[in-house]
Amino acid sequence: MNATDLLTALRRRDVTVSREADNLVVEGPEGLVTESDIADVRARKADLLRVLGCVAPGTDWDDVAWRAEAMKGQLPTYRRPLPLLVARPERPYTGGACVSCGDLIQAPRCAACIAAVNLTIRRWEQAGEATAP
Repeated sequence: MNATDLLTALRRRDVTVSREADNLVVEGPEGLVTESDIADVRARKADLLRVLGCVAPGTDWDDVAWRAEAMKGQLPTYRRPLPLLVARPERPYTGGACVSCGDLIQAPRCAACIAAVNLTIRRWEQAGEATAP
C-alpha cells in the first residue's frame, strides 16, 4: 500500500493524517486508530510527508484523491511538455470556475485541483513512468 492508498483507506474510517512541519498527526474517533495504523503511518512517514506537502492545510484529502485519480490517466509516456491535467475533462470550461473540475471559484484552479496536479506529477516522476524524448 502506498502513501496515497493509506491516506484514502484511513479517511474512509474517519481517521485523518495531517502534516505539522516534519511531523505527522493522526486523529480519529476514540478507539478507531489502531497500533497497526500508527505502524503503517510510521513506515510510510517520508512518503506521507511528501504527499501531504502537496496539499494545502484545510483541503479535504477525498477531494484531492479523486482528482488525482482522474488526472493519472492523462499523463503521457514522454517527459515534457505535459498536457493540461484536468479532473473533469468532459465538463466544458466556463468563466469563474476552476479550469480543471468546474467548481465555482475566482481563480484558475481550486486548491484541491492544484494539490492533485502536484501529487499526480510527483507520483509519475517517482514511478519513472516518463521517458526522455
